[in-house]
Amino acid sequence: MMYDQALLDQIRAATDLGELVGGYVPLKAAGANSLKGLCPFHQEKTPSFHVNTAQQFFKCFGCNAGGNAFTFLMRLENLQFPEAVKRLAERAKIALPDSDRPEDRERGRLLQVMETAAELYHRTLMSSPEGARARAHLAERKMSREAIETFRLGFAGGRELAAAKLHPAVLAKAGLLGPTRDGGQADRMRGRLVVPIRDESGHVIGFGGRALDEGQQPKYLNTSETPLFKKSGVLFGLDRARDAIRKAGAAVLVEGYFDAIALQVHGVTNAVAVLGTALTEAQLKLLKRIARLLLIVYDEDVGGNEAAVRGLDLATEAGFEVQIVRLPGGHDPDEFIIARGLGAFQQALGAAAGAEAGEGPLDEAVAPVSLFDFRFEVAARHADLATLTGRRQLVQSLLPYLARVPDAIERFAYVRRLATRLDLREQDVEEELHRFRDRAAPAPAARTPSGAGASLPAAGPAPVAAERILLAGVFGHRGAALDGLLALPPEAFPSPAGVRVAGRVRALIESGEAFSIASLLDEFRDEPAAVSLLTEGADGQAAPSEEACHEAAAQLAQRHRRAELRDLSRRIGEARDPAAVAGLMESKRKLAGADHGSLPPTTGEARA
Repeated sequence: MMYDQALLDQIRAATDLGELVGGYVPLKAAGANSLKGLCPFHQEKTPSFHVNTAQQFFKCFGCNAGGNAFTFLMRLENLQFPEAVKRLAERAKIALPDSDRPEDRERGRLLQVMETAAELYHRTLMSSPEGARARAHLAERKMSREAIETFRLGFAGGRELAAAKLHPAVLAKAGLLGPTRDGGQADRMRGRLVVPIRDESGHVIGFGGRALDEGQQPKYLNTSETPLFKKSGVLFGLDRARDAIRKAGAAVLVEGYFDAIALQVHGVTNAVAVLGTALTEAQLKLLKRIARLLLIVYDEDVGGNEAAVRGLDLATEAGFEVQIVRLPGGHDPDEFIIARGLGAFQQALGAAAGAEAGEGPLDEAVAPVSLFDFRFEVAARHADLATLTGRRQLVQSLLPYLARVPDAIERFAYVRRLATRLDLREQDVEEELHRFRDRAAPAPAARTPSGAGASLPAAGPAPVAAERILLAGVFGHRGAALDGLLALPPEAFPSPAGVRVAGRVRALIESGEAFSIASLLDEFRDEPAAVSLLTEGADGQAAPSEEACHEAAAQLAQRHRRAELRDLSRRIGEARDPAAVAGLMESKRKLAGADHGSLPPTTGEARA
């Protein structure tokens, strides 16, 4: 939906960016109008992330991320712009106009249908004779009525959707209908215990169905892929667990929704489920902004799944610290916490999060299991370690993982552990790793030959610096910068982003419209170079002096004049009409004869 700029300005004005960011990242004062902290968008040890509280924008001088309140929420919560606007409008209690885009109306209809279906299923479970089997199953799982109500669990008898007279086309698009043996369509979840799956905002976007009959297959069934629901991009329970994950800096990942429900109900409030899939990049992106540690509590039957291992590799490549939590006796997480209680489960998590993995073979004790140990165990199941061939095979299978371990000390420790467990020489394993890394390294880029074929940057660092100084002066309300901007054509700016930003700012000034860095960031949010240019002053430093702004404008004017002279020379050389050549020569003479008096005036001269 296209929102009126005045409405966006109103929402931003009602949002304290420092307070918003501070809800995700600890910030400290770093000047009169600046807050500073560790960047939430990349890993760093020295804070380089700044929030300019006066002009309400942020900038990381480490990874170059920047923007305003809307773009911060978009990046951190993985939202589209309209969703970020809605979230901040709700936060500020500002009403938004109804969307008139067809896709927004369609999404609204689908969400309403899903909410209606969830309520119908829940009523069947709680009060219908048909729901007796499901109620008995939940009782066996020791699921309390409070938990059932909290997560709005339900039962699909098969007639709820038809009785509500919901349109079949909308039901099909929402993924609620499935094929029958006679070629028709019926409720996809019929005969199943139903778990609503919600997005981060708490909207029902899909359902998980658990079979109750012995011959009912598959045992677990999710809603098919729809405009609302993509299983690989959803983490069950994240809507309820997000704040707890952010506070702890860690997420507890389990395989299924009943595991996540049991853990959350019993006090592990930072637990989420991956819906039976291996971890995906989309799921990791959801967690990246709020957690650095992933505690993976996989069921025993998932432990040997190579797809699960690849998902964990994605997590380490994304910068997460990953630990595997092995529960005693091979219990599923929901069984364990119900039988042993919160204290025992927290002990298992604490061991994984705070201790070194043991050197010996994995057993059933509560102990931390590093990703290396987990990979070793999985790989060992497919190799005969009694033979040299089997041990070589295992080493080769682990080399890609070892090569990706970024920390040299950690990598050396794993090499030593691998050599010890396989009774191999440490230097031999190290040599194999070096060979693998050499083979995997990209070929060095060919040098560009000097001479006619070599190309130089269009603008050196000095013009780019002048561009930044002048624009910083404009936003700092320096008279010399404003005069210089209005005297220069936008194409005098050396970077494409500078041309666009300067052109837009000049147009706003000439039309008498108000603007700010925060409002311009709404327009340029999809242009990283422009965002970087606009957010240079996030560290709260004072705007450049009047003299610096005048010098920057003069430098850009001189550069532009020289470019025009080169263009005139080219056109003279290409012209064939004598009259045209004479006119071009006269233009070049006037331009070449211009002295410094033709440069943008100082503030005093502009107002004389």
